[in-house]
Amino acid sequence: MTTGFSAGIESNSVGLAYAPEATWGVKPAVAFQALRFTSESFSGNKSRSRPNEIRQDYQSSAAITTQETASAGFNLAMSYGTYDDLLAGLLMGTWAAPVDGTSRLTNGTTVTTYWFQKQLATDKYLVYPATYFSSGSLSASTGQFLTGSFSGFAQSESKATTNGSTGAVVAAPDGRVIDNVAGFQALQLDGDAIDAVADAITINISKEGAAAQYGLGSADAQGMLRGTLTVTGTLRTYFRNFDLYDKYKAESLHEIAFTVRDLDDNAYTIILPSCNLMNPQITAGGPGQSVMAEFALEAEPGADGYTIAIDRTPAA
Repeated sequence: MTTGFSAGIESNSVGLAYAPEATWGVKPAVAFQALRFTSESFSGNKSRSRPNEIRQDYQSSAAITTQETASAGFNLAMSYGTYDDLLAGLLMGTWAAPVDGTSRLTNGTTVTTYWFQKQLATDKYLVYPATYFSSGSLSASTGQFLTGSFSGFAQSESKATTNGSTGAVVAAPDGRVIDNVAGFQALQLDGDAIDAVADAITINISKEGAAAQYGLGSADAQGMLRGTLTVTGTLRTYFRNFDLYDKYKAESLHEIAFTVRDLDDNAYTIILPSCNLMNPQITAGGPGQSVMAEFALEAEPGADGYTIAIDRTPAA
């Protein structure tokens, strides 16, 4: 066996694992859950400030650290059952008890934070307490699999030399990634298949105003603001008629929904119960290309009081 061949750690050696916190910023004494991801962006950051002193030597005064925080985020290829608890945290909701085989998640007001660790080697970890996901997305487009992302912030970043999990880290689910051919079901508008060939749909979830709270005596955050949930997105179709355009002009509200399934027939249905189609871009991109119509999606609370719902249906 050859040793000393690498200048540093490879990305394939990196692992993410997490556990929900019972108390903000306190490591839970449980087995951590391993996470599947395609890339990650967990990193620490210090805010620094220099006094604006008048100096005869024409040099800046020494900087001091005023705040310390960490960004938290990862990109993913969607698979069934892998991100259910993180989706609940993102939407500040909980999965309801199953009804006829399906359980539903809707946005709510429950705050969930997570203790994350990033393993770089068997004795090298970076730790991110009080991780809070303030935005996320799901995207289906032609020629791709179903992708998504989570992003937000943590209280701080620190290093560790041992695994913080109580016992072995629980392996991530190993289901197949959902593709956008066999796995994507007809896009629906008010319960009927949309009268257009869809090319892409993206759902963006943002908790506007979510932020860390700081106080005197510590550079670390002392708390956080949960933010106000907003759901937007885009829908791109091949242009064939003015049906969707007329709905944009009327500013009428519509239910938009689509279902995705894996190869074992496990399914998710994403539902925007009260959504506007806005700001169409009906353009010819160049010679010999299809004319596309791209609409912005603007969701709002529906009659049942929620802005977005995700139905989870296991295979029969």
